[in-house]
Amino acid sequence: MAESWIEVVNRVFKENRAKNPKFKLKQAMKVAKKIYKKTAKNFNNKEKHMNKTKKHHKGTHNYRDKRNYKGTRKNRKY
Repeated sequence: MAESWIEVVNRVFKENRAKNPKFKLKQAMKVAKKIYKKTAKNFNNKEKHMNKTKKHHKGTHNYRDKRNYKGTRKNRKY
């Protein structure tokens, strides 16, 4: 599973803080934004691929579609 936003920010902050003691959390968030978008994009592609393999059933509509439901005059089904 992909890292959460906070985990990515903390990891980036610790790595850069060790190199530069003046590195701020605000800077870490800007750097982490680029990294997080890349990982989220890859994760979503895998998820989309999984959704395509599922079979969708036709005819799974609201129960009112199956019976003769009469609503307002405009929406009546005969």
